Amino acid sequence: VPQAICRSFCVLLRGTSAASGGDMEDTPVLSCVSPPCSPGLSAFCLGPAEALLPEAALVTAEPADARAGRPSQRAAERRRIKEWRRQNQEYVHVQPRRSSKKRARRRERKAAAKLWEPQQPAVLLELEPWARHLLYEGSAAHCWVNSSGYCLRSPVFMMRRLVRHFERSRSLPYLMVVEVPFLPATPTGLSQLGLRVFEEPNAGGSSEASEAWAYEALRLMLQAKLVATEMELRYLHDAFPKLCGTQGRTDFAVELPVTGEIVGVSVTRAFAYRRVFEDADAQYLLNKKLGRILSSTTGCVGRWRWTRQILFVWARSWKDAQTLRYVFEKDPVLAAKKADTMVIVAVCPAAHLFKKVSTCDLLGD
Repeated sequence: VPQAICRSFCVLLRGTSAASGGDMEDTPVLSCVSPPCSPGLSAFCLGPAEALLPEAALVTAEPADARAGRPSQRAAERRRIKEWRRQNQEYVHVQPRRSSKKRARRRERKAAAKLWEPQQPAVLLELEPWARHLLYEGSAAHCWVNSSGYCLRSPVFMMRRLVRHFERSRSLPYLMVVEVPFLPATPTGLSQLGLRVFEEPNAGGSSEASEAWAYEALRLMLQAKLVATEMELRYLHDAFPKLCGTQGRTDFAVELPVTGEIVGVSVTRAFAYRRVFEDADAQYLLNKKLGRILSSTTGCVGRWRWTRQILFVWARSWKDAQTLRYVFEKDPVLAAKKADTMVIVAVCPAAHLFKKVSTCDLLGD
């Protein structure tokens, strides 16, 4: 309809120009498009300049100034909720209580999901024979086995070095590797003193299982006897925190049968969260643990005071053990922190040792 009207208007203009003797020049035929419907569905006409525009240019967007002046739907909803809360003061405490319950349920779901989630990728099985061969150096294996089936294997030359280390009053630092083929997920195979380490509270963390089985390994290799757990040991910074500052703590103390020497034992786990354990991870772990061993040895007081310690490290693969040994022997930064510490790296594929939850949580206790 608008196009027909426009053409009729042009014909009328031609007729008027011809009637006036050609004083008015010919007006071209304007090809206009159909305009979009107005919000009120009322028809409107296009002028000559608007008729030459393309169809997309006719549908113009709303100016930015008009949008800026009008509040958004979300802001209007917020104002409505604020006004409702102001008028209904008795219901104000309901929403925070519901939010806290939702956050608590969310934390429970995350904890339950993390309970069974492995925290390290699968061990590279093709590298394990090579790493084991490098650590054994062609030597035979010495085995320790107890009545409950707890078995340990280590190269013969490392076993002899372990025995000589504690026969002398002062010895050089050394790192030895022990293989633990199988480790049960339940504490049924622990001895009475091992159960004491497992059940008594510690200073924090989820390392009850790793500490208990580390004590069982030392009891099997050195016939060591538990004399004090972590919370039974006393330090100078407990009485003088401002004077001594922050110092490390030792997990438990044992007594060697032959010499009667008291030795502190610190237990840790060598693994990287969802990635391969690298040299930088080994350097950070050893630097942190050896430094804390020095500070705890210096600050320990009371009946169970020791002069040297054992650092017991749980590793998941032979490749990780080889990485720890390389960093321990080659890194010059660790030279000042080694002192006469004996580092025992236990290679064990048990997944429950390398989780951020305790064995009690796994058993549902």
